[in-house]
Amino acid sequence: MGRTPHWSDRPSVVALTVAVVATIAMALLTTQYIKGPQPWVKLTVSTEGLVIADVEESGSAHKSKLQFFDLRDEADDLVREKREAETRERPKRYHEWKGRVVSERTVRVFEGENYMVIIRELTIRVKKPTLQQLVENSREHFDFLVKTFGERGRRVVNQTIENWRKWLETVGDEYEMNITVAHIRPKADHGSINFVVNLYKWWFGWRVSDPVNLVFYGPAGSAWDVQYDMKNWLTHKWSDTSGWDLYTWIDKDHADEKDWTWKKQDYQLRYGDYFGVSYHIRIYDGGYDWDQYLEWSIAGAHREEWDWTQFTHVVIGWEDAERFIRDDFENKWFVGSIQYWFLGNSGYYQNFWNDGYATVIELKH
Repeated sequence: MGRTPHWSDRPSVVALTVAVVATIAMALLTTQYIKGPQPWVKLTVSTEGLVIADVEESGSAHKSKLQFFDLRDEADDLVREKREAETRERPKRYHEWKGRVVSERTVRVFEGENYMVIIRELTIRVKKPTLQQLVENSREHFDFLVKTFGERGRRVVNQTIENWRKWLETVGDEYEMNITVAHIRPKADHGSINFVVNLYKWWFGWRVSDPVNLVFYGPAGSAWDVQYDMKNWLTHKWSDTSGWDLYTWIDKDHADEKDWTWKKQDYQLRYGDYFGVSYHIRIYDGGYDWDQYLEWSIAGAHREEWDWTQFTHVVIGWEDAERFIRDDFENKWFVGSIQYWFLGNSGYYQNFWNDGYATVIELKH
């Protein structure tokens, strides 16, 4: 009498089992995650060789980079298309102004280990903003003040607008001002980025307020990426915040623009209690350097505390805020090198010392 047939003796069952196991193995091997406009974008290679994109709403603990490098370009394109679509759909949030250079001179050349920085002093001619433009740019913060503080906040808003009106009357339609610019390029390669090393506020013309003390660059070095990383992937989770606008000049040549752009911050983030001691950062998108630095942005960060007598925040440190953010990014899976660049903007800002160097962080996908 023969043995009882085993289920594995049936060819159809065996073939089905092998197919199921192979499909599961393929899915496990070819599913990776990349950072994107949603918490995670999941890419899966189907058995037909198609790339299937799916959004993970709740994020994932699986944070490894793509192992299948032939998918990297498609992944980058997917993320970029999502972000560009978001940008196109979002209305322009604020006014920007163009300026032109009247004269310039080099004041210092500094060579680091793998970079060179040329510090230049520029005289520029700028057109003054209108009162309407300043008010529209500050609408978000004005709304925050009124919503948070009621009638007292409304008085602050009205007094600010009245001060702007008076100050604008003292300035001609166009005027000249001096700014300090850092031109940074690698020693052994092409490419460069250019930006003003200070942040400005409108006070009888543009006046220096804060130093630039952070630079971000790389495949994910845009202002959008920086704020996304800070809100989602750092040890300390930052959040959007409201604050007064500060402006700077950005060389947008790498974004196919011929003129420098006078613009306000793209994002403001905070870590800590708004009405206590906290860290505050303003982030400015720089455009794109095709040769070396790719997407890049600059930022000014400080530690501050709320002062009820002045009804505003008061700066209590630059260097400690820079160190806090550097430590927050250090050793994260999406961070490359961390360097220190000389910017030539050392000095006392609002009674606290800035050493003239910026922490420079390379950000990857």
